[in-house]
Amino acid sequence: LKFDDTSNMGADSSGNNNNWTVHGPLVNSKDAPSNCFSSLMRVPRRLTSAGPNYCLVSQSGLDYIAANTSTDTIAVSTLAANSGKWYSEYKVVDDGDFLRIGVVQLETHNNKFIGDANTVLYDSGGQKFVHSGNTGASYGSSYANGDIVQIALDCDNKAIWFGKNNTWQNSATASEIAAGTTTNAAYVGLNQNDFWQFVVTGKNLTNVKANYGQGHFANTALDSAVTEDESGGKFEYAPPSGFVGLCTKTINKFG
Repeated sequence: LKFDDTSNMGADSSGNNNNWTVHGPLVNSKDAPSNCFSSLMRVPRRLTSAGPNYCLVSQSGLDYIAANTSTDTIAVSTLAANSGKWYSEYKVVDDGDFLRIGVVQLETHNNKFIGDANTVLYDSGGQKFVHSGNTGASYGSSYANGDIVQIALDCDNKAIWFGKNNTWQNSATASEIAAGTTTNAAYVGLNQNDFWQFVVTGKNLTNVKANYGQGHFANTALDSAVTEDESGGKFEYAPPSGFVGLCTKTINKFG
């Protein structure tokens, strides 16, 4: 299958005319062996008497579904950074319960999530949680099914911003984020002693689809694709200038 016939992208090139019917979005992604974009992987919380709870991560690591349990489950990005400027997007399919999207520093000696220490999270109720367990602070708009959450992670200026449907929260703007002006950041002072990863948490069948530049939310097409030149990644919205998709190409250049 060469995918070079725009009238029949599933055309058989063997000459036997065993043509395929295409289902779902067909995206010319820059995700390839020579340039791997981040995806999600599940991680346990620090072990408790009840043991760890796990989420389901599928669709090439871009579809997160929380376990149907009373304990929240965790998925983090497979790539991490402690320098550079990074952008990612998350489409909410089912906000379930306890949905929070943000960044985390894992406990490095055993790769476990250790509660809400070393996290900055944007809650679906519009609050932010910064290294503070279950104590949130007023931050931005709530988000729900169909909304797209954006993250701009600036490791160089130790700051993070969150957006919803292309509106940056707390009155932040794309231009000030690009300039490194942290006045309206969700948090300033990220610890650079270890690497930060993007994280999704939830319970009771929370479902979120991620896009780190692959050009689609798992198996859901983008409504309007914007290409970020450094990574070659495609996003729903244009990242702030200087922010790039998290992939091996950009990690090697900026990370």
